[in-house]
Amino acid sequence: MKKTLVTIKEISNLEVPEVIKATAKASLEVVTAIYNNPKSALISLSNVAQRLIANEHLASVTNEWEKLKEQGRIKKTYESSLQARYTLLELLKFLEEGIPDKDRFEVMKRILLVTATEEYSTQEDLRPLEFMKIVSSLSSGAVLLLLASYRLAKNPPMSDSMRDHADENEWVRIVIKETNLVYSELIKKYEEVLINAHLMTGRAYGDGSGVKIGNYFRLTQLGYDLCEYTDHYKELILDKG
Repeated sequence: MKKTLVTIKEISNLEVPEVIKATAKASLEVVTAIYNNPKSALISLSNVAQRLIANEHLASVTNEWEKLKEQGRIKKTYESSLQARYTLLELLKFLEEGIPDKDRFEVMKRILLVTATEEYSTQEDLRPLEFMKIVSSLSSGAVLLLLASYRLAKNPPMSDSMRDHADENEWVRIVIKETNLVYSELIKKYEEVLINAHLMTGRAYGDGSGVKIGNYFRLTQLGYDLCEYTDHYKELILDKG
């Protein structure tokens, strides 16, 4: 099946907005061809849905990118930088692989736009691309737990005396409420994902009991910094107003 998302080679001589527009156009052409001649199209309905969702996501990136350019927040010179190309490529790869869920896309979009302003990192900074790769590798549920933990770290629901040791069931109860994931089994499932990704600290004891809340509500420095970097997006939105 013909790939409709751009490759590194195609990106190398294009600026970011042109790449996004070309990608969306190519994707739309595939969907249109399927609609007009479905019998000859070697593509499944899930692929059609994927491309339609990808186009919606790309449109939101383009709109916000252009607004930040108009405000002078994104410099013209940044659009052709290596960092801009590779962070965009990471986002496009995510949109091409399966049905792109909203939660992971939103975090990756925010990292892309925050980085593009060059207000919170430099073009030589390796963190933005690494952050995007990490988010892309997670599940939507794991991202929800990650972001919920960051919010709880900013506004701790527990007393300072519980930072070194807290009951694991109490921790589960708190994050269920914050994430709306409902089931403790889901919390434990995504907890394991974050631990394996080095974004969350493990249980306090070998038998799986107890948790160390610490200063970041169990997030590692990496996990906290990723969320904090993403959170700068709020400052971009506030400045729009």
